Amino acid sequence: MPLWICTPPNARPHLNELPPLRRLAWALTKEPPGSVATPTPRSPHTSPTIPPQQIVPERHGRCTYLSIGLLFLFLLLATSDSPPPDTQPSSSSQSANQSSTKKLLRTPSRRTSLEDEQRQDGDVLKNTVIALLRGAVQSGVQEFDVGSAVMLLSQIAETANPPLLPALNNLRDARKCVVENDELFNLLGECLQKGSFSEIRSLEMLQPVRPHLSSAGLAKGERILDTDPSIEATIKSWSHPFQGNIDDILYEYITKHNNPNMYTRLLPIVQSSGMGKSRLIDEFSKKHFVVPFNLRAGHQGYPAPDTAVLQWLTRCGLKSHESDDRFIAFLTALFEKILKVIDDPQFIQQQISDSPDIERTEKEVALQNYPKSLPEQFRDFMTVGQTFDKQGPLRINFYADSKQLYRGTYPQTMPSKKSPQGRFNTEVLDTVLRQVLPKINPSFLPNKEHAPILCLAFDEGHTLSQAIYETDPSTQWTAFTSLRRALRNIRPFPIWSFFLSTTGRSDQFAPPAYRDTSNRILRGELVDVKPFSALGFDHMARKFDKSLTLKDVTELGFRLSLGRPLWSTRYRVGGDSVRKTVIRFAIEKLLCRSWQPGMKLGIDEQFAVMSRRLALDFNTTTLSGADRREADANEMVQVEKYMRVCLGVKAGFESVVTVAASEPMLTEAAATVMQYSNFKSCQALRQILEWPGMSKGDRGEVITCNITIDTLDRLMFQTKQLESESLIVPVTSYFEALFAQGIYNERIKDRVPSMLNTMSHNKSFAETFKDSRIYVTHFIKIYDSNVLSIEFLLRLAARGAGVLCADNQFGIDVALPMLYKDPNSGKEFVSVIMKQSKNDFRYSDKPIDFLFDKMSPFDLRIFDKSYNPPPVIRMVYALASSKSGVTTVVRGARTQPSRKKKKKCAFQKDPYTSFDIWCAQASAETFGAIQSEDSETYNELLKLSKDVPKMFEPEEISTKEVVQSMYPGATSDPGHWNSFVKLSMDGRIESSDKGLRESESSIGKTSMAADGGSKKRKLASK
Repeated sequence: MPLWICTPPNARPHLNELPPLRRLAWALTKEPPGSVATPTPRSPHTSPTIPPQQIVPERHGRCTYLSIGLLFLFLLLATSDSPPPDTQPSSSSQSANQSSTKKLLRTPSRRTSLEDEQRQDGDVLKNTVIALLRGAVQSGVQEFDVGSAVMLLSQIAETANPPLLPALNNLRDARKCVVENDELFNLLGECLQKGSFSEIRSLEMLQPVRPHLSSAGLAKGERILDTDPSIEATIKSWSHPFQGNIDDILYEYITKHNNPNMYTRLLPIVQSSGMGKSRLIDEFSKKHFVVPFNLRAGHQGYPAPDTAVLQWLTRCGLKSHESDDRFIAFLTALFEKILKVIDDPQFIQQQISDSPDIERTEKEVALQNYPKSLPEQFRDFMTVGQTFDKQGPLRINFYADSKQLYRGTYPQTMPSKKSPQGRFNTEVLDTVLRQVLPKINPSFLPNKEHAPILCLAFDEGHTLSQAIYETDPSTQWTAFTSLRRALRNIRPFPIWSFFLSTTGRSDQFAPPAYRDTSNRILRGELVDVKPFSALGFDHMARKFDKSLTLKDVTELGFRLSLGRPLWSTRYRVGGDSVRKTVIRFAIEKLLCRSWQPGMKLGIDEQFAVMSRRLALDFNTTTLSGADRREADANEMVQVEKYMRVCLGVKAGFESVVTVAASEPMLTEAAATVMQYSNFKSCQALRQILEWPGMSKGDRGEVITCNITIDTLDRLMFQTKQLESESLIVPVTSYFEALFAQGIYNERIKDRVPSMLNTMSHNKSFAETFKDSRIYVTHFIKIYDSNVLSIEFLLRLAARGAGVLCADNQFGIDVALPMLYKDPNSGKEFVSVIMKQSKNDFRYSDKPIDFLFDKMSPFDLRIFDKSYNPPPVIRMVYALASSKSGVTTVVRGARTQPSRKKKKKCAFQKDPYTSFDIWCAQASAETFGAIQSEDSETYNELLKLSKDVPKMFEPEEISTKEVVQSMYPGATSDPGHWNSFVKLSMDGRIESSDKGLRESESSIGKTSMAADGGSKKRKLASK
């Protein structure tokens, strides 16, 4: 019997790392010292569980053979066909075990034919280790133990189609499953005896979670993404014609950065889910030679992962220099296999034609449309026969052959002694590349700069970036570190590597120079390539033209076409169930999990929802230390999980620039989530603004937007269902709902314009806007005042977008596009509702004229001065006022000044017609969207909206005033002043200098006269 030699824990390799014969030795012997004990009997009612992600590392001892002769003896015994009688279980015990197993583990119907089952059984038994194991068990030379069961279960899972639980491909998780389920252990032994494993593949406990969509809808916890109709739509959408020219832009990008100062030709492609990263590479591979790797952990997503490659690349138990050498050997074997595939021009076509594992119909289509270019031929070779659950058979065999070649290549590439990091024996690799590249591009010449010829694409490449520790946590490296060093050695060749990732952590592939492990990058001698994120937006959008009506742009088809192509393509190719659940699908994508109405959301999910409505942004430039790291992490998580768009990477590669872009489907998903009683927007916003690095605005404009959105939602979601017709809100209904009950009818409805351009506009508010409508579901933040032009507002209205102006924008903070219908002519025009926010207690319930004057649509260039504009609405939100109130400013009598020989004019027109409304205090007494119990929450929001640096807010309250005193005058808090000026209780300066007070008063009066003296108004009393 083999002898187990126990080694220190830090030197024990994992079972995954053992060569096949050593695995076999482990399987044929009893458990090594320190391993998991034999399973104990369990209650037949205990449910087996396999944690999907939590993997507890195990360590095993090393084994050595006492003699080579034992192996030959074992091989001889393995040829025996009839096992000894005492190894056969009794019929009674066998039937008891089977009945117990079938009682505990129900078997669902598998969608596989008898031929498929037999072929999969053959795939299991083709494995040399399993074949030898079966012979040993049947001949009685070895008992069927836990180790044997684990290896068998892992092999069954690896060859199963449709696949079983992804976790079973990992020996550690398969071992846990066997140890916890003795019934499964018994059934595995029986199946091995029979050589048929269909019963194992049919066990319900081993099936991946994939619920079916029933006519009654989805059960709790089920995801649209996992249903069969959704999977079918995903596969069909992949074949939808590619839109745009991003593939050409990508090639131009890498060609531009093809310079000798690069550390390696490596390009991270970082973007959120659904933006088309994988589809881009697929389209790119039609024109350029691409070797694709899908390194996704798990089977959720399309295309399916290359599980065997992932397991090989992320192997544990190696020293960093051993891993470096191993990756060089892998690249050598990979390119040798590529050479074998492309050396004969007829090889790929012949492989497709001869493969028994490709369906006949698909094979005929592939051969009938067989491409002429080598890149497209290789693409077909790597994609033909792929399903949602599994890559195509030719691709699986391609990587399996590469691993076999690796085993022969590895000794040749290993140096004679441990080499310094980054130094390898690459002679074999260089030789192979000099043979491969001319096959792809005959113009290739060694030692000469070329445009990119070959690309390696690692989809979901972030799975390679998990830290691996050696003997202590202070020494760590990753599989990506070793792969990057290996790629460095092929930098002289025109070969690029793409690393695709949904994570916002661009630094995992291109870290800032000061954190890089390369001394040459630290010294500035070499540089990394800046990550690529420019995947585009609105590829499927119907182009806007002025013939579109408000009804046209609110149709579901138009809304689906805006944003990422994911929505439109799925909807076009999906069946009825896909179309009926399109909003539910968008919710699941937004929240990155299944959703049920009323479900409680975490702070990350609340931010994902609120940012879609209010254009919430991060501003981490003023932060440092732990706050900066937390803010960057929060922003990256939003890209990785919650569909936030990455615009690019900041200089120095330290952080990313992200936005919640205008995307109607995600906006409507967020709006739907917000309609349930457990979600309060003001409370969610309060928690969000407490995050470090949040852009809060300067004047409370985010709070104004929130009040606006809550008001519109009350009108759009009257039945908690969003229909195309309900998206269009009458202006009069909006204002009636905006204010507390009765205010609209008493103070706004019958008011005439505050400014009047023509007598034909001299009608009441209700009469003027009776046919006007609003379509606003979310806000976007603009950074250019020219976007306030009516031409741009018209196009934003087609997306259902209101405008949140840039910080410190003159005169206006928020703008809502409005479709105004002239009551006289019946013609429609685009107008605007302008809002200005004030988060300052000095603005009370008394209107200030000059604030309205600043919202001149001509001065703001909303309308051209040669244009005769429709009526506009101007509003000031004095949010921090101590008194509540709503006041409509009424136009006073305006007459021509008396002059000699001139008559007084009965009417002097204003430049435009406007209704001016002053809203005081963010409370339930003013706004209908604010509940009485939420008034305190809004007071806290007003405080949070004032961006006071944390350096003036130390954790120790006792030192607060002392710290503030060291920066006199920074804020109005008494601590910044009390050392030299005494403040009153309300924060005002107390001074005995009468002259100073008079001077201040005089300055104030002069300022007011200059700003507002040009127009005199009377106020409508309440």
